[in-house]
Amino acid sequence: MRKIFACCILSASFAAFAQTAYNVKVETYLAGKLDDKFEFVVKEGSPQEKGYDGRYLAKRYLAKGFPNTSLTLKEEAQAEKEAAEAEEKKSFEDRLSGLLMGARAALSSAEVAVGKANDRIDNEREKVKMLEEIEALLARSEPQAKAKFKEFEQKYSLTAQDRSDAKKLARLRKLKYQDFEEFDVGSYCKMSVVKVLNKRQVRFNISYAYSKLMSMQYHDGKNSDNSITKYPIFEIYERLNTPAKITLGKPYCIQFTRPKSILEAKTVQEAMSKSSLFSGAAAVATDSSAEAQEIEKPRGELDAKGSYEKIKAKYQIRTGETLRAVFTVTAVE
Repeated sequence: MRKIFACCILSASFAAFAQTAYNVKVETYLAGKLDDKFEFVVKEGSPQEKGYDGRYLAKRYLAKGFPNTSLTLKEEAQAEKEAAEAEEKKSFEDRLSGLLMGARAALSSAEVAVGKANDRIDNEREKVKMLEEIEALLARSEPQAKAKFKEFEQKYSLTAQDRSDAKKLARLRKLKYQDFEEFDVGSYCKMSVVKVLNKRQVRFNISYAYSKLMSMQYHDGKNSDNSITKYPIFEIYERLNTPAKITLGKPYCIQFTRPKSILEAKTVQEAMSKSSLFSGAAAVATDSSAEAQEIEKPRGELDAKGSYEKIKAKYQIRTGETLRAVFTVTAVE
């Protein structure tokens, strides 16, 4: 009877802290002042994600500037008016000839598109036929089916080198052929429950990032021919796949060291000069044998994580040099 009673107490105790959902409030303090906040519910076995708030689009240094939309619409309307007037002055024969030329060009383009579509249909039909043969073969002999499937992979699947070449080509096009840069703006957070330690403490995995426009960098030069002679400087902070043991109801903090000058902040120009992709705390390796390998950025002098109260007290004098992501977790009733 005593054993049964003890087991009941133990089960009741476990049930008391076996929480399945937690409310998470995330506040971002820049130099001690609240700069961003959001809130979500994370459940065991299901990670929760909050994406960046937006994207900042900026022209590269010495690229062509964006046009004035109002002026462009006005010029387009004027061009359409002039084209309509010119069309009215054409003879019937000239108008007919122009329409016929345009129709022939459209027909040729459509025929090319149909040809490509037919080629793709034939290719997919062959893949379906081969996979159906493998499926039928699996019912008789699994080794033979696996051998046939290897033939399928060799014929249709991309090799590791193909994938690597495709990534390099996409990166080259982005950096070389586009004259603008895209920056993530705002906060990002992905959070999952790793383990419930007891009724008061839970271990989480946190990926957090924050991106904010810091200033504009200006260069001497003329803006002739619509060229741009400045570009944005961003403060970008990342801490990816970070383990965190959080006590419910007590704020947990991830602290970052802010750049002391624009020379420490990040730009695409700086990343390109170092042959690496611009990505905040991570860069893409240029070694062809390492695909999209993340390189951890060295921690800053004031980087820390743990109890918000302890971090705030320890670095009180240098608050202005920090960005703090504060996580307050409570159990969902």
